[in-house]
Amino acid sequence: MKTPCAQFFLSSLVFLLIHIQVQSQNPTYRLTVSSGGHVEFKVYSFRHYNNGINYLDLTHLEIVYTDTTTGPHVDEWYLGVKTQDDAFYSNYPGQTLDLSYVTVEASDGGGDFAFNSGEITSGEISLSSTNYALLVSQGDEGRYRLNLTYHLDSITGSAPGFYNTNLIFKMDTVAPPW
Repeated sequence: MKTPCAQFFLSSLVFLLIHIQVQSQNPTYRLTVSSGGHVEFKVYSFRHYNNGINYLDLTHLEIVYTDTTTGPHVDEWYLGVKTQDDAFYSNYPGQTLDLSYVTVEASDGGGDFAFNSGEITSGEISLSSTNYALLVSQGDEGRYRLNLTYHLDSITGSAPGFYNTNLIFKMDTVAPPW
């Protein structure tokens, strides 16, 4: 049977080891979705059916990365996005919109440091619910802002409605695939 003193000592030792492990995890990075983590396309007019919809700079991400160690995969970071659902779901029951109708495009949002050439994936990226689409590759240490623009293709023949999904972002120092 353990005595209260021995239990206290053992608990303190475990806490100290966990605290040291948590404090020694480097590098440090933080990803904040400052706006637009939920995407909703309001398809309610003939113009939307024919021309599609563009939401310019709808999502804004704040990124902070500090590299305090050396070794493989710690001096750079990667950022990917995927959708929560396998389709855009409508507010009308039983209506969905395939993810292939929507693309996302990343752009530098300014900040203390501008992205270097080639870090941001160029062009429009298709969304998936199973795999992360790479937005930033081999980012450097610093503070960044990233803007995301969404393009909905023409959906002539689809039902009107508010189609939405949530986005899931992943930032890591290990290169994809994740």
